[in-house]
Amino acid sequence: MAHTIILPYFSEEEVDRYLKIVQHMGQLGPQQCEFNFLLAASPRIAPSERLELACRDVAPTYSFQCPTQIFGYPQGPTAMFWDAMDYTQAHLQDDADGFALWLESDMIPVKSDWLDRLDAEWHSEGVTPVVMGCYVPELYKSRFMREKRLVLHEHINGGACYNKRLSSLMPESIRSDVFDMVIYREAKQVWADNLQRADHVQYDAAGAAGCDGRPEGLAAWLYAR
Repeated sequence: MAHTIILPYFSEEEVDRYLKIVQHMGQLGPQQCEFNFLLAASPRIAPSERLELACRDVAPTYSFQCPTQIFGYPQGPTAMFWDAMDYTQAHLQDDADGFALWLESDMIPVKSDWLDRLDAEWHSEGVTPVVMGCYVPELYKSRFMREKRLVLHEHINGGACYNKRLSSLMPESIRSDVFDMVIYREAKQVWADNLQRADHVQYDAAGAAGCDGRPEGLAAWLYAR
């Protein structure tokens, strides 16, 4: 099993930031778990040879240019995210137990065993999650003498670990929405659907045996610590 670290980049300035991040990763030392890099270039920039060479000094590296011609914010990064998830599912799903980490250029590991810690969290529930990351609660704006207004829906921050089969787990219809705002919502629905199916199977079997039953472990479908 190998995890995949996705580095999405839009400009040479961003490439420069990733070069520093990758160099820092190398200085932190080796990880116990296996991993590789996936370099995802914007449709507007050629794949970076210097970033690929730097990454290859740390781990096996794959590189491609995102094919979807959608630009602007947030539509462009969202299209690149799904291009990268499609590539991961098609070419890097050697083991469905691994995750794909969407590592943006303002993120940097600080612990020497940073990836091993993520690996331990990912496997701690016994069921492969859909997404694992930082939960952001709903945010309301208070207004004097008026009802408070919802300004931000609950979601998982985009820089997170994703199931390598995410492309097939999520409906095509959500791809036009900002990815980190909709994946949490859909992942909860995946969990609910699986819980409901397991309920029927478990209770039917338990009823035949004359006892109560309850499915366990399904909460790991949505694992957001």
